[in-house]
Amino acid sequence: MATSPARSCSYRHLAKRYASLALPIFLSNASAVGFAGMDALLLRHLGGSTLTAVSLANSLYLVLVQLFAGITVALAALVAAAKAQKRLVKMHHAVLHTLVLNLLLAAGVCLLIPPLAHWLFARLPDAHLRQQAGHYLTIVTLSLLPSAVNMTLGRYLNGCGRTRATCYSSLFLLLGKLLFSWWWIPKLGMLGAAWASVATRLLLSGYLICFIWRTGAP
Repeated sequence: MATSPARSCSYRHLAKRYASLALPIFLSNASAVGFAGMDALLLRHLGGSTLTAVSLANSLYLVLVQLFAGITVALAALVAAAKAQKRLVKMHHAVLHTLVLNLLLAAGVCLLIPPLAHWLFARLPDAHLRQQAGHYLTIVTLSLLPSAVNMTLGRYLNGCGRTRATCYSSLFLLLGKLLFSWWWIPKLGMLGAAWASVATRLLLSGYLICFIWRTGAP
């Protein structure tokens, strides 16, 4: 049975709509993966001990980030539903409450990391490795609060259908990490990579806040 021209046109329109929403999200996720793996690429010349320390610290950081990152998963659906119902006050309350909760959890994780890292890294046989991992993690922990802001505002934009904005912000994050690392790693070694992560996430928070402030409500 042949498909009618009207239905075929409807399918094409739907496919284009899905692609316009899904492709930027895919690129955002790919950029996040690239951001996480960039340290291993940029620090490979410093030796296996440094790479091991950075990998350990980043692994612990990423695990703890998921404690509050998971809260934002539902935010995009809540924002989309409120927008469809034209209940903007409800939408803004959902974003504000999620942001406050994420910031509180991020602050709690900041307090949790030092004793947890000490307990975990104390089991490492190499004292130099323990010191390197501890120093790197101490610096990267400073980016937990901006990460909470970035995740919350990114989900908000996705729920509003502004997936291109989140894609651009992810690419901005990747480029900023690369530039700061290129500048600081030759001077500070692996700690330069840690400060590059912090600085880039802080700048991304500022970018997202300014973008939402300038463009206003959806």
